[in-house]
Amino acid sequence: MATRDDGVGRVPHVNVMLRPVATPLPAGFLGLAMASVLLASLELGWIPAAEGHEVAYGLLLVVVSLQFVGSVVSCLARDPVVSTALGVLAGTWAAVAVDKLTATPGATSAGLGVLLVGASVLLWAPAVVGLPDKVLPSLVLVLAGLRFLLTGIYQLTASPTWRTVTGVVGLVVCACALYCAFAALYQDARGRGVPPLLRRGGARTSEAAATGVDVEQVTSEPGVRGQL
Repeated sequence: MATRDDGVGRVPHVNVMLRPVATPLPAGFLGLAMASVLLASLELGWIPAAEGHEVAYGLLLVVVSLQFVGSVVSCLARDPVVSTALGVLAGTWAAVAVDKLTATPGATSAGLGVLLVGASVLLWAPAVVGLPDKVLPSLVLVLAGLRFLLTGIYQLTASPTWRTVTGVVGLVVCACALYCAFAALYQDARGRGVPPLLRRGGARTSEAAATGVDVEQVTSEPGVRGQL
């Protein structure tokens, strides 16, 4: 730590090294879109129930890996909202995949239903916190939480009506996640605010949107200051 003279006395001067990282939103939301369309196709009967194992492998190999990496990168980028949301999504999809691999094709599970209802609440927490700054991404997380809730109700009731409803909502989540993934990828690659993600506050600036860091305030953040 260096010091500087402000005319009155020597004051500690903090030098902070910033590590630029790409935005994890495209990977996370592409994973969400993939998971949503896979499960929606299974729920709407487009994929036979006997092929649930293939859906599970897709969730584990593509979706969980994308969202797990996105969660880690978001943590490094100092974005607790996205990191928490992608972590919850990755863990939930992993649980769904394991259930598809071990359960009888087409069977429902009360245990999985309770897990999905709980996951919806967990996902809404970062969505509500991020809503003032990251409007569209947070709304997609709200929809994803609703999808978990509806799927949980279907798992608890085994009602064909709930199965159809959650499949339709899954397709809506897929479309919204694809838009957010494309918009975030385009903005990060081109440095433009179009297509819009309705960022506000600190997330509206290019530095905060790209790295999650407010350079003017970073020296007072946990992990940078001398003590918590």
